[in-house]
Amino acid sequence: MKSLSARLTFWYALVVTFTVAVLLFVGRFYLEHSLISGIDLLNAVEFEEISSRIDNAGTAESQHSIIASIKEHAELDAELYFFQIGKADGEILYRSGNLGPCELPKAVHGQPRATIKDDELGWIRSMEVSYAGLDIHIVSSLNSVQTLFKDYTQISLYALIAVFALSLFLGYFLSRLAIRPIASIQTSAQRVTASSFSERIPVPNTGDEVARMAILLNAMLDRLERSYQQVKRFTAEASHEFRTPLSIIRLQTERMLAQPELAESERELALCEQMEEVERLNKMIDDLLFLAKADAGAMPLAIKSVSLSEFLQEFTTDVVLLAQEFGVRFELSQSVEGDWFFDARWIRQVLLNLVSNALRVSQAGQLVQLIVDRQETQLRMRVIDQGTGVSEAQLELMFNRFERLNQPSEITGNGLGLAICKSIIEQHAGNIHAYNRVDCKGLVVEFTLPAHGNADDQA
Repeated sequence: MKSLSARLTFWYALVVTFTVAVLLFVGRFYLEHSLISGIDLLNAVEFEEISSRIDNAGTAESQHSIIASIKEHAELDAELYFFQIGKADGEILYRSGNLGPCELPKAVHGQPRATIKDDELGWIRSMEVSYAGLDIHIVSSLNSVQTLFKDYTQISLYALIAVFALSLFLGYFLSRLAIRPIASIQTSAQRVTASSFSERIPVPNTGDEVARMAILLNAMLDRLERSYQQVKRFTAEASHEFRTPLSIIRLQTERMLAQPELAESERELALCEQMEEVERLNKMIDDLLFLAKADAGAMPLAIKSVSLSEFLQEFTTDVVLLAQEFGVRFELSQSVEGDWFFDARWIRQVLLNLVSNALRVSQAGQLVQLIVDRQETQLRMRVIDQGTGVSEAQLELMFNRFERLNQPSEITGNGLGLAICKSIIEQHAGNIHAYNRVDCKGLVVEFTLPAHGNADDQA
């Protein structure tokens, strides 16, 4: 069955029918047990009547009078019971007239109570009692009981068929009612396309699994919409970023083709400008490939134990020379020691990007600081400059791809540096953010590495 409604209906009908069948079977068993117990009680009462007649008739020496007394009583209850009186050696002294030429089956001998099917008498329930030297058998016919059970079984079968049919009808109605929210979810999901990602699934006011599934699907659609918008924006921005250098290359090439007499110096200048744009494209493509790998979780990390002091000393040596070119002072403040686990190459790249950005926005003579300390159990690194800072709106966007801050016109870049820094830190399970200084103008870019990165803590 491909239809969920059909499966639910069939399962519901099976469960209800099976439950009713069990109840009917238990009812039949209870009814049979009650009837047999009632017959045994009547047989016992009948024996009390016979035993009282035996006591009144005298001892075993008056056997003739005992049999006569029992016969008299048996004729009164011939419609209800079969009677058979015998000696202990098996000799039969008396059989009730309703037995005719038949004897009770041998299977009833030696059993206080027994239910047996006889070829002549049908189903019987016997009671055997040894009293006053006699074996007394009192037997009740169960034919009417068996007829009752036969009718009960037949009626039960008809009832089960009716219950199954009614369960199918009710089950179909209930299943349609139960899966109505799912059908609504399906209809809403079919309306979700690339051009209508804002479509959301209505959440039923039931608080059950279907409502929770609708909430989860809406959350998934929210994530998909954000991802789609990011991809859409990224595609548009990447196209724009590629268009500028390609346009410059095309224009310079057309100029050289249109002016074959162009002076050698101008031709060389045009070729140099083309090479710069090619290098810019190569750098942008490399950065985009890096980000794509990071997004896919395929960026390899060589995380190993690193001496923090040696790492920072080597980095400072290179950055001081870079700062001198900008006429800016660089200062390292380190208050944490020990070995830490991280990929030194990529963390160096992060620090180099952040410090380079800080140097570009700084004026000659200003100070750029790298402060390394602990934030609780995490390793924290902060790059602090004395530039103009950024607006609050830009603080939320500065780590996005192709996002450029308000910088002097001579500062160029593809807007991917901070996005790469964010990807590297997140690959290390860390966090990065930025905020403006409160003591003076300037920007603070801060990132942390998790506590498990400390080799001393792991020891």
